[in-house]
Amino acid sequence: MQITRLMKASGVPVVCGLLMLSCSDAARELGAGTIAEQGGSKETPELGKEYPLPEEAAHIKEISDLFTGMSERKYPAGVRPMLRDAHTKAHGCVKAEFTVPAQVPERAKLGLFKEASSRQAWIRYSNAFSSVESDGKIDVRGTAIKMGVEGEKLLESEKLEKTQDFLLINTNVFFSPNTLEYVKFTREYVKNESTLGYVLWPTRWRQAGILYRAGRTPMSNPLTSRFWSSVPYKLGDAAVKYSARPCGGAVAAGKAGSSPDFLREAIAATLKTSDACVEFMVQFQTDAVKMPVEDPSVEWDEAVSPFVTVATLKVPKQTFDSPAQMAYCDALSFTPWHSLPEHRPIGGVNRIRRFVYERASTLRHTENKVPRREPSSFEDFRESAPSTPQP
Repeated sequence: MQITRLMKASGVPVVCGLLMLSCSDAARELGAGTIAEQGGSKETPELGKEYPLPEEAAHIKEISDLFTGMSERKYPAGVRPMLRDAHTKAHGCVKAEFTVPAQVPERAKLGLFKEASSRQAWIRYSNAFSSVESDGKIDVRGTAIKMGVEGEKLLESEKLEKTQDFLLINTNVFFSPNTLEYVKFTREYVKNESTLGYVLWPTRWRQAGILYRAGRTPMSNPLTSRFWSSVPYKLGDAAVKYSARPCGGAVAAGKAGSSPDFLREAIAATLKTSDACVEFMVQFQTDAVKMPVEDPSVEWDEAVSPFVTVATLKVPKQTFDSPAQMAYCDALSFTPWHSLPEHRPIGGVNRIRRFVYERASTLRHTENKVPRREPSSFEDFRESAPSTPQP
């Protein structure tokens, strides 16, 4: 999903300064409305319930059309491969083991977390911008997790696939509060591949602050950094958000490397000599107003509802960045809707993703003449891996 390269580093502070507020002050002063206001409903919000805007279907269609048009303009016939329209640059995909312990909190024992298990997994680390840029540029960072999972999935076209995806970014909130604001953002972004045309409006300074803080969050190694889903999901009847953090806690970012690919190089250096460990956690919605489903720009306070660990990801020592493995990584697709029903994505931003991601992935694979396939085992992802996942 497009979050990013934001603006020049000085852009948002200047804008906030015009209001004589810091960006954090602007976020508080110009805070989002209640879930009913964001979702268009007048009823008192309920835990775990969705409140779509009346015009949402039209918003989603326009967003999808705009991003498809952008890809077609950037990659006319003869310009191949067609790259992703977001999270374009991968630092690489690493293999991991996703392990659910026996002692998961009772409330979380649903879906993947119902019983003790261990599954093969693949993790793709990326920058969010829509073209391949230096890691030194201001940007949001992402991590997408794919693992082996039996059971029917939500998407009809992928119902029988044996994998499950989780998508996270390096901020606990998403900049856009609803589908109406997201379609306004997309119109401006697609025009110039810049967020400036969108954020330089007084009514959007809150979104500007979120984008700025997310893009400016320092990161020297994704393996030692924390990530959040930022948008909610169902877990049984409850609404939850997900987070992944290093088992020993996130490590303060060191000095950024000078190489344009310093994040990939940091991952490679770590995994050359040691394993990495990541906790996978869930946070339960406990207040339908203060922790809304339909406005992911509102933080769910961890002091009120702490994250609880439900699994660990062990990333063993490995080589992951050979040309064949990087090509394999680029051929993979990720969507939060590639999921068991127990982990169904909810909220307007996720409903956008259902259609936009599916259409974008189909277009990219069709134009590149590469079948869209899910990985089946680590044997597909060796140093001499084939350039596409095998059936």
